[in-house]
Formats: sequence, structure tokens, C-alpha cells
Amino acid sequence: NTIIEGKLTYCPDVDKDKRIGPAGKEVGIKSYLSMPLKIEDKTVGCINVHSFVKNAFDQEEIRLLGNVANQIETAINNAQQAESLRDSETELKNNLAKLSKKNRYEEILSSVTRSIHQSINLQDVLENAVESMNQNIEGLDNVIIYLIEGKTAVLKTHRGLTSKYLKKAGSIPFPKGATWRTIIDRKTFYCPDVDKDDVLGPAGKIMGILCYLITPIVCEGEVKGSLNIFHFKKTPSMKKKSNY
Repeated sequence: NTIIEGKLTYCPDVDKDKRIGPAGKEVGIKSYLSMPLKIEDKTVGCINVHSFVKNAFDQEEIRLLGNVANQIETAINNAQQAESLRDSETELKNNLAKLSKKNRYEEILSSVTRSIHQSINLQDVLENAVESMNQNIEGLDNVIIYLIEGKTAVLKTHRGLTSKYLKKAGSIPFPKGATWRTIIDRKTFYCPDVDKDDVLGPAGKIMGILCYLITPIVCEGEVKGSLNIFHFKKTPSMKKKSNY
């Protein structure tokens, strides 16, 4: 009743009251005071004060308890405003993080692009691409480019590979391994954990690769090869390397 009407209700004698429920009568309540709690003129709850004595509250006590209710209303309102402020701060931080991440990736892409266009010789372009990525992106343990030659994916340039890997996977016959899967399906594959992957070839596993990303190299609508990035850690993050 207090919440619906939005106003204080005082019952000095429950024997003359029809609003108190059976639970209140069962515990022996003889009088009660119910005060609404309002936020921006909307009743959001109430405070109930019960007594086992009839006529328990005089006008001064009712006034004081009303003041207590007002203080609680203020506290609730302040808490809601603080929560709203925290939500706004969290959203701002998230947006700044997204912007920072976007800018970081754009810087990486810009650095790689500038390096690639330093030459028109194909092998120089490939070398510049992997070198630029290797210098600008933290956490890249291996950067590799394969190009298709007939039915074979031939490794053209790399950073970080072992001689054992080069001997075993310097050329990959169709349609073996993760490289050919990318070329055939024409889409990027990301594996955060090779323990859950059954496509990576034995050369990569022997070398200790734990995570990889392979993306197709497409020219005029035709897949020409793949760019492979291997890591010795699971689910690494990509960050721009510091100049300092």
C-alpha cells in the first residue's frame, strides 16, 4: 500500500487495520510505520518499522523516522549516480582501449606497407614484408611467406625458422598441412592452441610451434600463396614494438 500510494502509512493499532498481512499478525505486531523510499519522485521501495506495542510512535518519532527515510533516499540516489559514473568511466576506458588497439594495428600496417613499396622486385618485396613485420610487431617468433609453384607451396622468405624446419617444410606438396588448407579454402585460419589442432604438419610441431595464423595471399582474385605467422606461446597478443 505504501509503495502504491507513495506516502507514509502509520497504524497505531493493527486490530483496526485491514492492510497488515497474516505474517505480521502472527509474529505479534501491534503497530507499525511504513515509509516510502523515492528516487526522482518515483517510489522504489519502503522502510517498515514494527512494534509489539500499540500506539508505539508519537508525532516526533514519526518525523524523525521520516528524516531517516529521506537520508536513505539520498544515499540510494548517490549510489546510483556513482554506479552510473563508474559505468561511464568503464565505457570510456573500453573505447580508449579499442581506439588504441585500432591505432596500433594501423601503425603496423602503415609500416609494413611503406616497406613493401620500397622495391618492385618480387623477392625484395617479400623480404621487405617479412622484415618489416618482424621489426614492428612484438611476439612474432616466425614470419614466413609461401608462394604456389605448380602443385607445391614453396617457401620464399622467412624470419626465425630452424634449418630442420626448412629442410622438412621448405616446399609443401599439395594438399598437405595448414598452409594448403588456407590456400585451398581461401580464408585465414587462426589456431590459438596446436594441442587442439590436427592440421599443422610435423615440421611445425617438432620446432615447437604452439599457436599460428595463416592468411592467403591473393592477387587479382587468385590465391598466390600464404603468409604464415608462428608462435612458441599459445594465444599471443600483437603489439607494435617500441622504438626505445
